[in-house]
Formats: sequence, structure tokens, C-alpha cells
Amino acid sequence: MRHQRSFLRLGALFLLVTLLAGTISPALSATWSFVKFVDFVDTPNLFPEVVSSPSGDFYLAYLQESGGFQDLKILKWNGSSWDTLHTLTPSTPNIKITTFGDYLRLGVNSDDEITLAFAGYLGTGSTLTSGGHYGHLDGSTWSFY
Repeated sequence: MRHQRSFLRLGALFLLVTLLAGTISPALSATWSFVKFVDFVDTPNLFPEVVSSPSGDFYLAYLQESGGFQDLKILKWNGSSWDTLHTLTPSTPNIKITTFGDYLRLGVNSDDEITLAFAGYLGTGSTLTSGGHYGHLDGSTWSFY
């Protein structure tokens, strides 16, 4: 079931990126450009989250496998490609996790401040605990709760 949801979200992401690359007229006719979601990642991405800010900018967050661990990437659509804004890792200061879990949610307010909710794990083996985590980016400073 988890992989089915991931596949559906990747399909939705592909459709969104394709729509962003095309122009849709009021009559719903479109000029399409083929854009693949794999153009902006080096390895398989997991559980993408796409949101639109109040100003109409598109943001993307996803988990990317990296050396046996997952990094959390946050990107912004510049009109023709995705710019990487932030890469969070389990070693990011004050994040307090050993590895990311499978779920994340992204929000952007009218001041372009990013809010992120994500699952995370702390510890290993018999001391492994999981939980929900929350991060907020105010300017260039992340706060995690």
C-alpha cells in the first residue's frame, strides 16, 4: 500500500511539472512540453509534497536516498526548473533524529517562511523510537520542535 501511494504521488508530481511547463488557455487547450520528474534528482525520490505559496510560487519537498540514509530536499520552481533551497540531513543542527521517516508535509506562508512536518526516528535497535517532528524556517534559520 505504501508503494502504491508513493507511485500515485509521483504521478501527480509528474502531471504538475508537466502542467507548469505547458500553457493552458481558457478553452482548456494546452501546449505541452515533456518534463520528467527524474530531471531534478540523482536517486529515487520518496513521498514528494508539492505546495503553492500565497504568492503563487511552487515548492517541492521530498526524501532522497543518500548513502544508505535519507536527505530531505526542499526546492522552488523558478519558471523553468527546480532550484534547491535546502537540504536537511539527520545531522542538521537541532533536528534531533537519526533518520527521516516516510511522511512529510510542507507549508509556505505569505512571507515565504517554510513550515515542515515530518516523521523521524531516533536511536537504533532496541532503543529506536519514532515520532512526529516540526520545523520552521524563518529567513535562513531553522527551528525544530
